[in-house]
Amino acid sequence: MPIYVYGCTSCGDKMDISHQMGENPLTCPVCNSENTLERDYTTSFSLNKKASKGKAPVGQIVRDFIENTKEEVYREKENLLREKYDD
Repeated sequence: MPIYVYGCTSCGDKMDISHQMGENPLTCPVCNSENTLERDYTTSFSLNKKASKGKAPVGQIVRDFIENTKEEVYREKENLLREKYDD
């Protein structure tokens, strides 16, 4: 499922929400206000082939994210395995 960035007009918090393309989240997971989420269409990186001045190329950002996520997934997997065998 794709991940979308939303901002809450009530509490002002921004969050990543994963949902199917046809769905629209209605309730803010932070403040529980209804009908206050607005999709944020801005991006913090350049989508051009050449990187903008002072910004990392998109490919490098993705590689860094994957590396960081691998470590988190590995730790979570280890925790879940420990919990499974401790029970």
